[in-house]
Amino acid sequence: MRALIDALPSGDLTPENLAQTRMRARVDARLFDMRLPPSKVEVERQDGCILSALLFDPPRSGQTRGAILHLHGGGMVMGSPDMARVSGPQIALDHGVVLLSLDYRLAPEHPFPAQLEDGEAALDWLLANAEPLGIEPSAIFLMGESAGGGLAAGLALKLRDCRGPTIAGQILTYPMLDHRTGGALDPYDHGPAGEFIWTGTQNTFGWASLVGGRAIERGAHGWLSPSTAEDLAGLPPSFIATGALDLFAAENLRFAERLCAAGTPCELHLYSGAIHGFDMLRRSALAGKYQHDRDRWISGMLTPLCAGDQKASA
Repeated sequence: MRALIDALPSGDLTPENLAQTRMRARVDARLFDMRLPPSKVEVERQDGCILSALLFDPPRSGQTRGAILHLHGGGMVMGSPDMARVSGPQIALDHGVVLLSLDYRLAPEHPFPAQLEDGEAALDWLLANAEPLGIEPSAIFLMGESAGGGLAAGLALKLRDCRGPTIAGQILTYPMLDHRTGGALDPYDHGPAGEFIWTGTQNTFGWASLVGGRAIERGAHGWLSPSTAEDLAGLPPSFIATGALDLFAAENLRFAERLCAAGTPCELHLYSGAIHGFDMLRRSALAGKYQHDRDRWISGMLTPLCAGDQKASA
């Protein structure tokens, strides 16, 4: 973990140093998995503006396959789809799925709900291109780490509330779910967690940037900050992974508990000794445990969704 701590930027985030921190936070290309280079595609929003995305498209086996919409991390204020180059190729190749990583708009230049609007546009793109890409529409998953995990959870809530497309499942890795964490109204006991990579002070800056000082409509509170959603029933099956030393550990555990209480299938993994971003060190023992658990869950979810097509092909 020390290598990760030394490599990523530290210190408080401010409007004055945000641009420089964004530059320093770029993912080291040495972490990339080069087995499946992505192609760049364009996603059009409803207002006609164009978003860019990376498409990881593994060789097809002749049958329909699943797809994953990936939303990158970065505290709502940093990051890029290049972060998917670390694990995206492995996921796409091992599971035979299409993975689309979106370059959604960042705060504070683009406050909420810009990010969810972009996510919806990317989901529409996957559905519109399901036939040429060989995607089974009922086998599309949401996936994200940190801020991306929070956006994935918020998007799942919005799709449920607005009766949007059905999502097969959500893969949330140390998701950023609660706007109160790190601030004066923080309801959690974090113990020794939250000292590395992403701190309470940085988290407060990220959330303030996302809200942008605007009033959020009551019905959209859960879309912004999923931990504050009053009802978690009717959401897709969820895989949640977090580190015991991650600032988000407490809110992630509480969210998983509430999902279970609402009758939503949820598998939770808490990794002892893991800090925020631990999965980026793909060759570490902790990342290996996480990858094994995540991949087993994805395989288990994909099998029944694509089983009918596989039997027809046989």
